[in-house]
Amino acid sequence: MSGAIFDGWKWYAAVRLLGAVLAAGAAIKLMDDYLDRDMDALAGRRTLAAWLGAGTVAYALAALALGMLLEPKTAGSLFLAAYALGMGHEPGRRLPSGLTAWQESIGAVAAGTVLAGPAPMAASLLAMVVVQCADDLIDLAGDRRRGHRSWAVRLGTVETGLLGLAALLTGLVLAPLLMIVVIAAAALTDALFHRMAHLLPAVGERLGEGNL
Repeated sequence: MSGAIFDGWKWYAAVRLLGAVLAAGAAIKLMDDYLDRDMDALAGRRTLAAWLGAGTVAYALAALALGMLLEPKTAGSLFLAAYALGMGHEPGRRLPSGLTAWQESIGAVAAGTVLAGPAPMAASLLAMVVVQCADDLIDLAGDRRRGHRSWAVRLGTVETGLLGLAALLTGLVLAPLLMIVVIAAAALTDALFHRMAHLLPAVGERLGEGNL
């Protein structure tokens, strides 16, 4: 019986981890699309954030809160890792806080390291580097048209691919389960958001007026 209980506990922990990663991923995706809404609008790209408008922030916070309730260290470190990497696109930019982007990036990593622990924060950073490299390679053509300085644009496709591969292999050694779950959750979240954005009417349309 003890073996059955242990197996059940492992499944329960795995489900909680998956839920936390999916929730954190949804929060990250919503915030990312909300911040990029002007560029996406100019490019004619439909996103869920464009349809939700100002409500995007509330939904992102709700998703993050759900992830934190399921697995605080996992959800929190993933969100901070995504924030830190996002600031790396324009490291010298002065932000509303008065700090530069690279200073806020270091602060996010430091906070995650202290509050979640060095190992969870390192694993989350590696996982988000893999996701970021994959996204940048997929969106390379669009980023070049929009003048977005992604890693793939600045470093090149080969270099970005090698960076993602190095992060993937290191992450699989340090935290294999987290790495696999994050990659699967990122692919699922991206597919779901893309589908929902095209099922919903475009901004300014009423339900039933747009083409699916």
